[in-house]
Amino acid sequence: MATNIEELSSKAGSLSIDWKAFQQWNESLREKNLRASTPESIANTTSPSPRASPAPTTPYRAPTPFGNILKLNIGGMVFQTTKATLAKYDGILKTMLETNAPIEKDESGAIFIDRDPYYFRYILNYMRDGFVEFPNSLKELKEIQTEAQHYQLDGLIALCMMRMDKMEKTAKDEENKKKNQEKQKAALAKKVEEKRDDIQVLETDGQLFKVIAKADKPTIVIYYLIDGFGTFVPPKGFYMDTFVERYKKKLDIYFKPVTDDQAVVTEFGSPSFCWRWSLHDESGAYLHSSPKYEHNGWLKTSFMSQLGNSIAEFLKN
Repeated sequence: MATNIEELSSKAGSLSIDWKAFQQWNESLREKNLRASTPESIANTTSPSPRASPAPTTPYRAPTPFGNILKLNIGGMVFQTTKATLAKYDGILKTMLETNAPIEKDESGAIFIDRDPYYFRYILNYMRDGFVEFPNSLKELKEIQTEAQHYQLDGLIALCMMRMDKMEKTAKDEENKKKNQEKQKAALAKKVEEKRDDIQVLETDGQLFKVIAKADKPTIVIYYLIDGFGTFVPPKGFYMDTFVERYKKKLDIYFKPVTDDQAVVTEFGSPSFCWRWSLHDESGAYLHSSPKYEHNGWLKTSFMSQLGNSIAEFLKN
């Protein structure tokens, strides 16, 4: 029995020693785990934890550090911009920055591109702002489109095509408008010419005699004054084409010029500068009339009014 007690006591002593060792081992393991959980140790870890979730992906955004300026030598003209601007849209310029493609540089270190510098400003403005103020020239617009195709800027190509369609439509509309105006002008000229054809002028007294002698319907002859300069001024409110259009179905209408020496002398002792007229019918009857004046030399009523009343009276009889 004593032997058993000694054995148990001996085992208990050995268990006590083992427990202390376990405590020491556990404490060292805890400190090791704490060190492993610090940010520095996580950053230095070469392999991710099996349970770690993948890092979220975000769309590419070109870095824009201060002073990140690029110089571009386009056909001998230097432009300055930023990497962010050149990487804003897919195309050759963005690919040039993001890949190891060989880049040619000039003696100053500027990236050299052998293209037309005049139209590159449109390329650069599009990459800066997303739109362009295009010139009003279809030829220049096609040049810009060619440059946009070289730099593979699909958005700018589409804008060029839309602008060209609009310009071509506007040009077509203007052409149609011009054609319509020319047609209207030609129609008006034809109408005026037709009206002129209705205006019959008697140059001689012999022509006047034949017209009166062979009249087969009521006829009116309007005498108009030709001044010393070979010109004439119609009475106020009298329009020959309007008059002819109004009375041509009722009357044969003729105009005959008279000169200063043939002008009718008024009661005031001077030639009348107002026109006069004579009306004739088939029987040879006629009415010869001149405008009526006030004592102060002014017409009593307008020339057209007096002429109309005279025609109405003649046709009534």
